Amino acid sequence: MATVTADEPAAGGDTRRGLSLVYKLSLAICLVLAFAIGLSALLNYFNFQKTYNDLVRSSYTVMLRDIGYSIQYGLGLGLSLASMENIPDLLETARATAPNIRSIQVIAPDGEVLFHTEPERVGTMVDHELRNVAFRFAEGDEVWSQVAEQDYLIGLGLDNSFDRTEGALILAFSRAETASVYRRILHQLLQQSVLVVLTFSVVSVLCVFLVLRRLTNSLRRIERSLWQSTQGEPPVLTQANAVSTLEREFAAFEETLQQAREELEPSPSVARPTPEHTAPR
Repeated sequence: MATVTADEPAAGGDTRRGLSLVYKLSLAICLVLAFAIGLSALLNYFNFQKTYNDLVRSSYTVMLRDIGYSIQYGLGLGLSLASMENIPDLLETARATAPNIRSIQVIAPDGEVLFHTEPERVGTMVDHELRNVAFRFAEGDEVWSQVAEQDYLIGLGLDNSFDRTEGALILAFSRAETASVYRRILHQLLQQSVLVVLTFSVVSVLCVFLVLRRLTNSLRRIERSLWQSTQGEPPVLTQANAVSTLEREFAAFEETLQQAREELEPSPSVARPTPEHTAPR
């Protein structure tokens, strides 16, 4: 019968398999890190967008109420809205405090612009839809808001001492300026996320390589010892030279297996009976 022998495991193949395992684990860790950090950055961006939008709207609402209270104080004294000469100064002062404000205007119930931060707009008529929105919510002290094509609009009704609506105050601030802030923050978040992913990827690759190098070395020694056992040679791995728990466990198992093999094999000193020496019954 032909004896079949196994090929000795190649050291280069073991190294390639070890490196392949390192690459696969490192890639998996990097993908998980990228997904987690990207998701966190996206959630932070949306949270910032909502918080910043609420903050901007809140600050402009406070400004709008201050102007409205000043105008309503004059209305409470019996002055007509068109005759209040201090309104242009109020509007211009408020606009100067925030460059994001595009315009502030006071309109009459019929839609005529009474006061505007752009003097050439005084006397013109506002859009019919804007007029309807402004006076639909003009009753009471509530501030309304609307998203226009290029601006965010917030408004407030102006009532006299008899709760009669004399006009509406409308403030418009730019959507483009707000969007530029969002883009800048998003760009910063992306840069920081990429930097964090790259840093953690390098660290994870090094950690995986250092951790798996000892494991792959142990597996290589175990494979070499198994090959020698199949060839009838003494195993190179014993409990005396084992350097890891895995190697010690394997060496103990191999010694137990060798003892069991020796017990099952017949002793050479015991002669086996042959057919010629077997007496017929």
